Amino acid sequence: MFGILTALMIAAPMDAHAVEVAWDGHYRTRIRYFDSLSLSTPTDNPNSEEESWTADHRLRIQPGFKISDQVSLFTDLDVLPFNDWGGSPVTMTDPATGENIPSVFAHSVTAPTGEDGAAGTQNLEVRRAYAELDAGFARIRFGRMPVEWGSGMVYNAGNDPLSEYGDTADRVQVIAPAGPVYVIGAFETSAENFVNVNDDLKTVTGGVAYLGERVGLGTYNTYRWQRFGDDSNFSLFTGDLWAKAEMGNALIEWEFAFQLGGGDLSESVNDVRITGMGSQLTAMLGSDTFRFGFTSGMATGDADPYDNEYHSFSFDPDFNVALMMFEEPMPVLMHENSHLANNGGREMGAVRLGDGVSNALYLKPTVQYNLREDLQIELAWIAARAAKLSEAEMDNKGYGSEVDLTLEYTPFEHFELQSTTGMFFPGKRFSSFEHEELGGGFSSAAIGSRLVGTISF
Repeated sequence: MFGILTALMIAAPMDAHAVEVAWDGHYRTRIRYFDSLSLSTPTDNPNSEEESWTADHRLRIQPGFKISDQVSLFTDLDVLPFNDWGGSPVTMTDPATGENIPSVFAHSVTAPTGEDGAAGTQNLEVRRAYAELDAGFARIRFGRMPVEWGSGMVYNAGNDPLSEYGDTADRVQVIAPAGPVYVIGAFETSAENFVNVNDDLKTVTGGVAYLGERVGLGTYNTYRWQRFGDDSNFSLFTGDLWAKAEMGNALIEWEFAFQLGGGDLSESVNDVRITGMGSQLTAMLGSDTFRFGFTSGMATGDADPYDNEYHSFSFDPDFNVALMMFEEPMPVLMHENSHLANNGGREMGAVRLGDGVSNALYLKPTVQYNLREDLQIELAWIAARAAKLSEAEMDNKGYGSEVDLTLEYTPFEHFELQSTTGMFFPGKRFSSFEHEELGGGFSSAAIGSRLVGTISF
């Protein structure tokens, strides 16, 4: 009894005071159907996976604790992140044979406890934790925090229900406001390596932004470097310009980013030179009932991805453009030992287009119409091609096109149901491709559908 009382006295604070808690976050269930991301039929390629279904969860909790007028603490946690419906079934062991009883006799599912449970995700993930001090002249943050800038094209915190990644940094950050102008400065450790060797990757950030009621613009710049002793080093500068304006019923947003740098990426990859850029322009025009939009974007690519000149530029993978294009890996095939594969039984060796915009030029006209106050419909067409390829592949630049129809229904406050159905038509970048071992025949259209239910708080 004495030991229990002592522990309670140590754990209990002597001077307790009220802490204000502000809750933010969402719970999301997502169901996806595709036929087929293989872009082929069993006749064209015997490893075509045909239809695929997936359903997963995610509860994101983002509480903020206001400890005093000057001190706050913020956290970001994911509960059951990307756990599949039916993942990690509870199976029993036959007492006579000692073997596992087939999962058809399972009576429950549970949160994963191993690395490969529910496709490798965990039941609880602490994504971020950081403190904020209000020093009057500036807000000072330190810890593991989200990073976001502009439209999210390059730096994206990934807090949207459809986001899957999110940019996070271990940094010290200062934001000093002067009216509508904000000055940003930060220092972070981007990669901690050997503690007794000066080989860490570090980053400094500086930016300035004007955020008015209808106009916003600014620049956000990072410089990162790494040293591998006296002779080996690497440095990279990323500059980002952003502008957004609302003019009556029109909305225009533009972002442009570039990278310059070089050095040694590793002991075996030396004297690398990096030059790349990317940009997107979005314009929306219309009334509260009907709106028309147009988006165009580009990200530079490499004619020779194996030389020491790196020109490919990649958008943030949470910067979503379409349902399938730049979002789902294509073409995926059935793994020859599907029951042994821990990625859902898929073979990724033939993938030509994956997650995130890179080496691409694309156009996306959009039409939106509010059928009712709680029901919106959107129709979008996306066409894309490679920005740069080798001379031998110049005739196969086309990624293809996609048509997406989205319905957003908000029958209750804090609840949204979103349905997107689309069709992807592969271009010559797919139809002319044949893998040495996995074959070809990647010319069939793919149909996809996604249903997302979200409760936000």
